[in-house]
Amino acid sequence: MKKYVLRGFSAGVFCTAFILLIGYMLMNEENKQMIDKTAAQAYVKEQGFHVLTDDEIDKLIEEKLELDKQQEEVPKEETTITTEIKIESGMLPQEIAQQLEEAGIIEYSEDFTSFLKEFNYSQKLRVGTYQVNNQQSYKELADLFSKS
Repeated sequence: MKKYVLRGFSAGVFCTAFILLIGYMLMNEENKQMIDKTAAQAYVKEQGFHVLTDDEIDKLIEEKLELDKQQEEVPKEETTITTEIKIESGMLPQEIAQQLEEAGIIEYSEDFTSFLKEFNYSQKLRVGTYQVNNQQSYKELADLFSKS
């Protein structure tokens, strides 16, 4: 390749880059718009949002913390639910857990069934009628059902 062809090509690339740079700078100057705070807030409100100041946010956080504190101070009244559970021959742990959940003794039958299986109580369950209440733990219930 000859030197003058390479120099001509380089000059063309340089001129093209220079023209693009000038065009970019002119275009950027025309499209620059400074948005002030009030214009931004107006736009956000038009979109259906609410703009809060830092003071309003701090006040809301304080109110939330105060409500949480008040709710912690109010003692929850726990009523004791007592009922009879009858375990019959051939009952599955899931059926026993379902009875307990329906009676309000436990919250989730799946959790109690998992507990029975995990700690090998599911094979030790005995037939009988048992007095249970919602203050008993899973372990206490399982021990009660597995005693002969």
